[in-house]
Amino acid sequence: MEEVDEASFDVDAFLDETGRCAQVASVSPTLAPLLGSLWYLFEDGRFWFSSEESSALVRAAKRGVELAVIVDDFNPPSIRQVRVRGHGRVESHDPDVVHGIYERYLGLVIEDWPPFFVGRTGLVDGWTLWSISPESGMAVTSPSFAEKVYRWSTPDSAPYR
Repeated sequence: MEEVDEASFDVDAFLDETGRCAQVASVSPTLAPLLGSLWYLFEDGRFWFSSEESSALVRAAKRGVELAVIVDDFNPPSIRQVRVRGHGRVESHDPDVVHGIYERYLGLVIEDWPPFFVGRTGLVDGWTLWSISPESGMAVTSPSFAEKVYRWSTPDSAPYR
């Protein structure tokens, strides 16, 4: 593993690529592992999610425990990953952010979306908007299986906007 002084790929562009999910992990109050594959929007230096309020990961964010996120493209011999850790928080409903999440996966034409998602852009009982602000992380590439890692330990040194 080679440590590098800057990310060896465009992290902003990578996180903006459509169709890729974020894997989010934490622990329950009994320390059982929690893991989910979620649609996301990366904006303003935060990962944004829209989930059922009762989901285990939303409850973890409410408890203030640390969460981990990985977004990856595993296509050997080329591998790209962004891995971050940070605390989550429940946010005030913002229909533009929720719309942005769904647009990444369903396309620009809202009339083509399944009705379930059209109805989720407004304020819906039982659903919540939440986010994770990365506090530390790493950007990893493995061209031809030679791993290159850029690590950061403060939000100011992260390789994205």
